[in-house]
Amino acid sequence: MNPNIKGWLHGFCLKLESDYWKSIERPLDTGYEPALYRTIQPSGLMYGHPVKELGAITYGPDKLDAVARMKLIYAESLLTTGSLKLKSDNLITEEASTEHLVTELSDYFLNMYPGLYQGSTSSYLKNPYQLTEKLISQRVSVKTSLMKNYLASLFHNSLLFLDVYYFGEWVSSFGEIPASDIINEQSRLRLTILGVMALAANADNKLQKEEKALFEFYLESAGLDAAMSREARALLNNFGRLSEVDIPQIESWLIRKYLMEMAILVTLADREINPSEQEFIAELGEKLNFTQSEISDSMLAVESFVLANWPAMHYLLGKHNLEIISGRFVTRLKNYININKDYVVQEIQESRELFHLLGKSRTNTLTEVEKKIVNEQLIDILKTIPAFVIIALPFTFITLPTLLALLPKNAFPSSFRE
Repeated sequence: MNPNIKGWLHGFCLKLESDYWKSIERPLDTGYEPALYRTIQPSGLMYGHPVKELGAITYGPDKLDAVARMKLIYAESLLTTGSLKLKSDNLITEEASTEHLVTELSDYFLNMYPGLYQGSTSSYLKNPYQLTEKLISQRVSVKTSLMKNYLASLFHNSLLFLDVYYFGEWVSSFGEIPASDIINEQSRLRLTILGVMALAANADNKLQKEEKALFEFYLESAGLDAAMSREARALLNNFGRLSEVDIPQIESWLIRKYLMEMAILVTLADREINPSEQEFIAELGEKLNFTQSEISDSMLAVESFVLANWPAMHYLLGKHNLEIISGRFVTRLKNYININKDYVVQEIQESRELFHLLGKSRTNTLTEVEKKIVNEQLIDILKTIPAFVIIALPFTFITLPTLLALLPKNAFPSSFRE
């Protein structure tokens, strides 16, 4: 399946209908926005760095170029959002048909971005897939001299995440939300994001060239009018405070989460988060009405994404930097397990096989089969910790020795605790 070949969207949607909707995470337990976050965040779309598909469908993104990969993940995210939103609002009892969602998607694009497609749309009335396919290609395309900057590529088309969120609002309103309202809200939000990024880049009072190049790319991608662009650039050129950025009251938990994690990524641009940047993140979290625990959740989520996709995160490559991030991640993960240690210990003790193998591991070398059993069962337990229901942990990074070192001592049989 190659998005660079005409007709790809129809084939992609057929694949979704047959394989995907049956397995996509439902929003019934955690709520719509947390479910959407849990589904989309691991893909990298929120960060403008798409690295993998969302769900059960596999389309081999590693074999595609960056633009083709973005098209597929972007399309899948939009369609997933539409289906989840309709179902969570009890507007449908079954999954929405992809043809309905594709038609709604073309309407969304044409209303939100009137200049996106200049041709006639009448010829596409019988085949909405072709029109939406063209519109997706236009939205994904970015023509900028800054794309060659290695750090700027992290935020390549990161604003497409706003389309994903607002398409859910659009499709569930059945046209009752005026397009102008969404357009104005998006413009103000883009300016807010730019302001937060500017201050995050300046948080250590040292504007690194990577951070400046990143901001310039983001400003060019944001599509703001001249007045808003001048306002955003002024924030970058003057060391200011967070109080100077107009952060509106944002009801959406997911949009606030997006702002939080974008800022965290900017502070990682110079390869480590120093105390002044940590202070900025804490202040931003408070301004966004997040608790300290929720701020830690976002830190863990961003670090998890980076570690899970380390080979693709070339802007942070380097053994020393990997050690810094992985060490911080393991410490943060241990704190989460300690907070939930009673639950973890109870779950382990209720699994006789796991409990026995953990005891054996203290004095004997486990077989490869036994190691696999321990690893899989421990991961299954961690996945049920409330915070980790939302956060996608990089379990490919977390080795069995690391897992064993993270466990509370009373998770092992008493005879093996010496």
